[in-house]
Order: sequence, then structure tokens, then C-alpha cells
Amino acid sequence: MRHINNTTSTSSSAVVTRSSVSDFAESFLKFNGRSEGTAIPFVMEEDRSQAEYSVNASRGITRSAMLNSYASESRKPVKFNLHLIEACNYSCRHCFAKFGSRKMLSFDNWRIIVDNCLRAVPGCSFNIAGGEPLLAAYFHDLARYCHDRGSKVSVITNGYLITDKWIRENAGILDTLGLSLDSFDEGTLVKMGRCTRSGKILTAGRIKEITTLVKEVNPDCRIKVNTVVCSLNRDEIVREQIMDIPVSRWKIFKMMSFANDSFNNSDIVISDEEYMRYISNNLGTSPEMLKDENSHIFSLSGTCSVVVEKNLDGGYLMIDANGNLVDNTINTNYVPVVNCVTGDVRDGINRLGLDTELYWSRY
Repeated sequence: MRHINNTTSTSSSAVVTRSSVSDFAESFLKFNGRSEGTAIPFVMEEDRSQAEYSVNASRGITRSAMLNSYASESRKPVKFNLHLIEACNYSCRHCFAKFGSRKMLSFDNWRIIVDNCLRAVPGCSFNIAGGEPLLAAYFHDLARYCHDRGSKVSVITNGYLITDKWIRENAGILDTLGLSLDSFDEGTLVKMGRCTRSGKILTAGRIKEITTLVKEVNPDCRIKVNTVVCSLNRDEIVREQIMDIPVSRWKIFKMMSFANDSFNNSDIVISDEEYMRYISNNLGTSPEMLKDENSHIFSLSGTCSVVVEKNLDGGYLMIDANGNLVDNTINTNYVPVVNCVTGDVRDGINRLGLDTELYWSRY
């Protein structure tokens, strides 16, 4: 990952690199010893390098222990993404939250999952997602439960269901409010499916109202924007609209190709070159700066950083709407690794195809 302080500059300086995370393994035993025992084999793609696995296994280092210790050293909490619900009030064509879930888990099930995650990774944080998480009747209760357990809580939402009442009830317990904003053009939003069934969208004016009130209720709540780039919005420039709201972090993702029995978004996939051109147009950077690393961080202003990510594979701890810790490195779908209600989350992390270096470079 590269951190660029001036988006118009062609120079860069490394802040967190993949090698620096690898180097951490050298001092790992000073923090955790060999208490985790022999590493459980990881779920990996055939072409994934075996070197990291072999070295870690020989030292008795498991992925869960690595996460715990690196979190302690860096003071960055491990983050689990809780996808409460697959249902959504939008029908975004680029969405990757397709888990094949037939019913929602109960609030009690999600409390068990939170407890199991905290048992596996003490001090972890939780990002509540969907589908559209605000459709879950127990959203507030779950966010409050996580908060009361001492965890930082964030949410990623399309924002359409946010009311002033919701903000007053929830902003105080949120560390971060994440908004999925892929365009500010009504025509583009409708083409993308980022609208209700009747074609209603979240307007720029309402976005400004939401973010302003959130900061009034909780000045410490950070505002994050997620933008997914696909063939439908690849030519747009939205920097000015983003900067018009109090954003702390803007994440720009290249759309992830996803396919299962009922969903396929391959028709709106873009190339790396098209993605880099979008970044260049919006940030004023040279596309050459984006070729070598998968993840980059730019300073857009004194208060806003931009995270640019070309590939999401193996970079998340994701629990799907069925309560499964899932692996997205094996094929174009999600492969369940362990059920977090009934199974051992720590064991699941150790068998997960998680790219720990990429994971830490993102936060």
C-alpha cells in the first residue's frame, strides 16, 4: 500500500507495506509465544504461495494469533463485517452481497456471533452491513450490544432509510457511518439499480442533511463514503460532490466480479486501465502510480483520505447473512468456512483464505 500526501505529486512514500506486515512475524513470538499450537492448514487457491503458510506453520503461528498480536502492536482493532441481511431496498447491479440466505438470523444468534468473535479476537470491532442493514428490525439493538461490549461499531448503508430520528438514536454509538455513494447523477443511479423500485434516489441535498446532523449529534463519528466503479459510472468525476460533505475517508473500489446461480454482474465489469483512469480523473494522479500495489492511500484534503483498492479478494473478515465466515478467494462465489453461531470462529479464521498482509494494509 502506498500513501500519497499530495495527489498531484508523482512521488510517494510507503507507510504500511506488505513486506512490513511480513516482517512482523519475526517478532510475533515475543508477544504470543507458541500458545496457539500448530497452525491449522489454511484454505487457499492452488496458485496461492505456500511460503507464508510453511513459515508460519513451522513456528506454530496461526492467522488468528497473528491478527490478535498485530492488532495489539498497531492498536488497530480487527474488524468483522456482519452482513445481517441480504434483502435491500435497492437492486444495485454491481452488488456482491449475494449469500443465498433464505431467512434472517435472530437477534440472539447475532449476539452469539458477536460473543464468539470477541472470544476469538478480543477487542475486535464490528461493521454492520447487508444487503441494507437498516431493514433489520434489531439493527439498533445489535449496534448497542456491540458498543456495550466495548467494541467500535460502524455501519455501511445506502442511506435512503436514514431519518433524523434514526440519527438521534444511533449516531451516538457509531464510530463510523459509511454511505455507499457511486454517483450523484440520477440517470446513472437508476441504470445502476441504486434506487428504490419506484425509481427514487438519495439526493445530494439529503446526503448533506444526513451527514451534517450526524456530526452535530456525534462530532466524533467519522463519515466514510464507499464508491464502486463499474462500466456505468467509470467516466464520472464526483470529487467536488464528495468534498462537499464532511467525509473522513473515501474508499474507491474496482467492482468485484461475482456470479452464482441467481446473479451475475460480468456485463458491467471494467478493466484495471479503466479503473485507474477513473482514479486519475477524480484525484489528479498519474495512472502509473497505481500499477504496482493493490492498495493505495491518498490525502485528498487535510481531513479526508482516499483508499484506492483494485482487488477485494482475501481482504475482509466477512460473516454472511447465514452466520457463516466466508471465503471469497476460492471462486467467484462465497465459500462457507465455519458457522459462527455453532462453530469455532478462531478455527475458521485459521482455515480462511485471508491475505493478512492485504488485510492490514487496508486499515
